[in-house]
Amino acid sequence: LKQMIKTKRDQKKVITDVEPVSVLDLYINELKNTPTGRNDAHRYHLLASRIFFEIFNDQINKPVIENEINESRGRIDIVYRNKNKEGAFKNLKDLRDIKCPEIMVECKNYENDLTNNEYAQLSERLIPARGMLGFLLCRDKKDKEKVIKHCRDRQKGGSNKFIVVLDDNDLIKLAEYKNNENIDSINNFIEDFIKKIID
Repeated sequence: LKQMIKTKRDQKKVITDVEPVSVLDLYINELKNTPTGRNDAHRYHLLASRIFFEIFNDQINKPVIENEINESRGRIDIVYRNKNKEGAFKNLKDLRDIKCPEIMVECKNYENDLTNNEYAQLSERLIPARGMLGFLLCRDKKDKEKVIKHCRDRQKGGSNKFIVVLDDNDLIKLAEYKNNENIDSINNFIEDFIKKIID
């Protein structure tokens, strides 16, 4: 140990050897190490909200956590205000007439698949004045076909409510796109999910 302390290192080489790490990489690493379950629900909530913001930060403002609604009788996990700038959310508004002045997000740190209750909870919060686009962030979509069916249930019948479900793997993929400045792939990812609901 003494020998290591005494050893002089080339400072330029030390800086060169360090690979740059993005904020998203740090958050994603924490996400991978966050257990499912109630005990770590708050940790997941904060991590997911930051990851979502970093991915879409050119399109949305910083989040309002646990935003109260209906005269404080209810709350939404996270609300982001839409900047209405070029990207997935503006495309959905302009091309598909999906109103989304605010983007509402619910976070579920469950080990198992989401149930009808979680979809219903978010659906109830989607109204034209707030927005008709919501996101459910969860740990794993084990039954992907069932996820799409739940989302179709909320969209059909003329309600025009759209719920996008993103699990850890989706967030990791979107973060990779963001780090590589592949914004088109991010926008296409969201559009493709919406198309699955409609088709």
